[in-house]
Amino acid sequence: MNKSVIVAIVVIAAIVVGVPLIAKVMQSSNSSSATTDSGAAGSEAAAPAATAAPALDANSLTNTQWSIKVDKVTLAVTFLPNGVLQAQSPMLKVLVGTDTVGGTWAVNGANLNITATAGDKTVSETAVISGDQILVKGNPAKRLQ
Repeated sequence: MNKSVIVAIVVIAAIVVGVPLIAKVMQSSNSSSATTDSGAAGSEAAAPAATAAPALDANSLTNTQWSIKVDKVTLAVTFLPNGVLQAQSPMLKVLVGTDTVGGTWAVNGANLNITATAGDKTVSETAVISGDQILVKGNPAKRLQ
């Protein structure tokens, strides 16, 4: 193969790989220097608070719906006002005779206490609120609404 063709291929490969990498490094250094210029390099660089969603609490959870897996059953759980909970799943009909059950919920610090009752069966679960996530047994719930 011609030496000039090999050089051309190497130059093109360097441009294709190098330009995006250099742009990313430049962008990172610009955001770091902007943080440093503001005088709060340590705290703002570690926590991107400006872009993070607010932490969940009782007010922000009210009227939201989440997909939560409890004991191998995935439920669509709606947190209604006044600590009222509604859970729905086709699998509930098989397990308890109805596809919708009621219950209660309450936030206690970082804990989200959930209780659902159908007939004589009651299931309680304590989930953990971590920022804008609900973790059930360490697994994140998916926000539906």
